[in-house]
Amino acid sequence: MIPFAALGLARGRRLRDAGAGGIFAARGTGELFAGSGWGKGYPGLRITNGRRRPVVDAIMGRMNREQLLHKLDIAWTALRSSYDGLSDAQLTESGVVEEWSVKDILAHVTIWEEEALTHLPVVMAGGRPPRYAAQGGIDAFNARKTAEKRDLSLATVLEQHEETHRRLIAFLATAPEELFTRETRFRHRLRLDTYSHYPIHTAAIRAWRARTYSESGENARAPSGA
Repeated sequence: MIPFAALGLARGRRLRDAGAGGIFAARGTGELFAGSGWGKGYPGLRITNGRRRPVVDAIMGRMNREQLLHKLDIAWTALRSSYDGLSDAQLTESGVVEEWSVKDILAHVTIWEEEALTHLPVVMAGGRPPRYAAQGGIDAFNARKTAEKRDLSLATVLEQHEETHRRLIAFLATAPEELFTRETRFRHRLRLDTYSHYPIHTAAIRAWRARTYSESGENARAPSGA
């Protein structure tokens, strides 16, 4: 499980758009629990099936393509602002979440957008993507993919991050409108891979950034919207 502080959350504060199972606060503790499917093997996260109190999930209602793309863009912009102004050295500094750097987190976000681009067309055609259990589970998948990208240069990771996102938006612009108007399998998969995924890492980067600069006394520019 991840303590509230690890995600930059005060006790009792809720994180919206947190994925299929939502984030749940254990009563009387400073800990978060995640419902099934949340977190994508996020370092330090323990999935629990115990008693839990659900966070209000406002993303389950009806919306059209424009509204969904707007929701996605808000979450994407918040993620980008979380690392705005960091130097190359800071972007590659480990310890944001366990051994991960901001660079590793951005590569991880890109991996799941790549997964969306791979599997959403399958879902759109009525098929079912293969389960990650066949690849050893989500944790194993994440570890393998993160290792594949770890030796890439920062410039390459940033380029892939932006280019993959552009391709995803272009794909969504051509998908049938009816896929967005209710919680279809298509929208469910999109949500898990994108706009309920980004805030997890936005919060982690902001928390690390505030913690690091507070402890070091550095006068670094805070992320936009902080």
